[in-house]
Amino acid sequence: MSERKYNEEQYKEQQIAGNDLHNAAVCNQIADESLVWNPNEAVYWRKLAVENAEKHFGKNKLGNTPYYEKLANDYLEKGSHSQALKWNSKARKIKIKQLDEYALALLENELFELQVYYLMYNYDEISNVRERIKILLEKNPDCEETLRYKVYLDMAQYKECDGNFEFADAAMQIAERVYGEMSMETAEIYRIKAVETWYFAEEQKDQERKKEAVELNNKAYYIATHAKDNGQGSHVLSGIERNMLFMRLPEEPSYEELRAMIDKNLSVDNSVVASQDKEDCKGKDSEEVAVEFEKKLEELYERGNQLEREEQYEEALQAWQEGYALIPADSRLGFEMTNQFLAAIGDIYFLQKGMYQEAYEYFDAARGYGGYENPFIMLRLGECCLEIGDEKNATEYLMRAWMMEGKKIFEPDENGEDDGSKYYEFLRSHVDLESG
Repeated sequence: MSERKYNEEQYKEQQIAGNDLHNAAVCNQIADESLVWNPNEAVYWRKLAVENAEKHFGKNKLGNTPYYEKLANDYLEKGSHSQALKWNSKARKIKIKQLDEYALALLENELFELQVYYLMYNYDEISNVRERIKILLEKNPDCEETLRYKVYLDMAQYKECDGNFEFADAAMQIAERVYGEMSMETAEIYRIKAVETWYFAEEQKDQERKKEAVELNNKAYYIATHAKDNGQGSHVLSGIERNMLFMRLPEEPSYEELRAMIDKNLSVDNSVVASQDKEDCKGKDSEEVAVEFEKKLEELYERGNQLEREEQYEEALQAWQEGYALIPADSRLGFEMTNQFLAAIGDIYFLQKGMYQEAYEYFDAARGYGGYENPFIMLRLGECCLEIGDEKNATEYLMRAWMMEGKKIFEPDENGEDDGSKYYEFLRSHVDLESG
């Protein structure tokens, strides 16, 4: 059976007549599954998702923009740069019209264009996009630091190799302050600076700068290996190791020698169990200790859930705060449970205590640890902002929640509680959600 035939049968089984939004979601899922193996097939189904979304929301509506952006990404994977720019631009124009010309949501579109123009070696357009991004950041001085880090990181990568580290250095300051000096985020900046320094040195035939590049990459490797052992993952490490293959100087140790030297400096003290007694770690390898540590976190989280069901809110808070405190600060980005603890604590302050500023602080922290794409965290952030009088950010966060989940995220739960109609009405009065 051909891939198209198989996908069509899957779509027929899962589609619901008259429910265009559901059908769009089914098409999206098929496109996501096809993208890795067959970008052409992904584009075909993503276009069907767009058609269904436009039937549901209507043409030129904000609700369509996530579908346009996914289609733009599919075309980028396919190598069709002009089509990628076309669909990204379509989403960008709608956001400008229905949100604001300086809305933070536009950063995603600007960074996408930055990447595409970089792949096209169109440095003139890169310069134009970079100026728009600078203005966006200036117009949003309260933009969270984790988002600024991502922006500066992309601007440091997607530019002409000119030896200018303005954006890398800006990202470095945030990474060291927010994530820590021994974090994957900091290692990534050193990796980027190493690559640019090396290529710039080759153009200038500057042997001293080549040595500087190797030193930067070696430092990136040390930090990344340390961060990996602290449970943060190793997605940056492979890029650093690739650098080692071509950044070779006669006097430098071999890759194997360098790795042995660095590994020798790492100990079990750098594992995710930094807060656990060393005696408990004796006789166990790092993987075994990590499994036990995660089990302990899960137990504390479930204990908090049980206490919440029993309406013992102070005790629930104590269990969740204990679990969150166990995660080392420089490892929190790599743990899904970081957000689970923060969101659980924030929810108690929001629902049971009505302490909106305190709730905001916990959800804002959760947003900083990867919660920016979590619809529930965006919803609560928006609700908290509205309660404390920050209508601008309330609109921004509620809009993100609506774009990811639609109106249903504002509806009461199965017990008829947590009614978000007040916040939906606020959003609808500030943003055109017609037909959405």
